[in-house]
Amino acid sequence: MEDVLRGMAPRRETVELEVPVEISARHVHLTRAAMDVLFGPGAELTPRRELSQPGQFLAQERVKLVTERGEIASVAVLGPLRGAVQAEISATDARQLGLPKMLILGLQHMFAMFGATVLVPILVQGYGLPLSIQTTLFFAGVGTLFFHVCTKFKVP
Repeated sequence: MEDVLRGMAPRRETVELEVPVEISARHVHLTRAAMDVLFGPGAELTPRRELSQPGQFLAQERVKLVTERGEIASVAVLGPLRGAVQAEISATDARQLGLPKMLILGLQHMFAMFGATVLVPILVQGYGLPLSIQTTLFFAGVGTLFFHVCTKFKVP
């Protein structure tokens, strides 16, 4: 009888899942036109080292981000050249530069959180691991509240 019951029990397989986690410091992506203006017509990026994303690299070139209210020197340039100029900075950097981009940074954060709280559970469930979207949303909210309490509500 035990053999029959053992055969009816759901089988749980252990799946080893490796998820790389990285930090990205402030950097810019440039277009061909921006390269020509900043470094001269026909200038090319000089690869310094490869990044974990295939085909992406940190360039030796650096730029200075300047606004009326501030500047940030020696900002990394990532290659290859893109179809649009993009500066990726932190909220602290945006305040230093006086940029009214909190809405844009908020949207960027929203997309990142969507990936972490909705897409990850969907992908993990594909490997047979039990992780629900509701659980990740709940704990993301608890983590956010805990973060704000720890920082005494001084961080946006």
